[in-house]
Amino acid sequence: MYRWLRRIALGSGLMLTGAAVAVFFLYRAATAPVPEYQALVEQTRQQLETGEIEQNRQELESQLAALYSDAAEATRWETTITELQLNSWLATQLVHDFPELAEQGVYDPRVLIKAGVVTLAMRAELHGMNAVVAFDLEPFVAEDGSLALELAAARVGSAPLPTAQIMDQLNAAMGDEGLPGRWSTSNGNPVLLIDFEQQASSFNFSRSLDAIEVRQGEVYIAGETLERAPRVAEVSR
Repeated sequence: MYRWLRRIALGSGLMLTGAAVAVFFLYRAATAPVPEYQALVEQTRQQLETGEIEQNRQELESQLAALYSDAAEATRWETTITELQLNSWLATQLVHDFPELAEQGVYDPRVLIKAGVVTLAMRAELHGMNAVVAFDLEPFVAEDGSLALELAAARVGSAPLPTAQIMDQLNAAMGDEGLPGRWSTSNGNPVLLIDFEQQASSFNFSRSLDAIEVRQGEVYIAGETLERAPRVAEVSR
């Protein structure tokens, strides 16, 4: 009897030790530093001191205003947005416009743009942990002209997160908030599809998206605006 209890105690001890070691390494992975993200945060802090960040933000807003003006008429439109411009806007205007992000424990959102992939990263308070959460997005134009955002990977620190579970949570949030979009899959990854033409068109003009190119440090987008044919009112007889 004593030997049996001893074996149970030994087995339980080994299981608890194994669980503690697993939790320790999971915690280490989740709170591991992300050098590329930290470098972006430090970069924008330095630009705040020099005033360069405000210049970058204004350039982005002027560029988008010009794009909106071009797309308002029947013509082809295009623009290239840089990583530097986006991070300048995220570090200043986003924080100003959406103070509730900090209230929800989300800080310092940044983007890292490499060929084919846009990584959105932020620091977040998660169950008492301060960790960097990152999402790898691969944007493209779907065959039907929709704006497609493929969630290629997600992680907290260096620990991977299940993309299918994230898709379910985002889908529920979109339904609650009435946000546009539907989910599909590509290469086994969840893909958010947004009907660009439906969202961007007006009564007089139809706007379509036909190109998205994610290059090193920048994103190129292009599309076309066409004037709709005038509608003739039906006369009842």
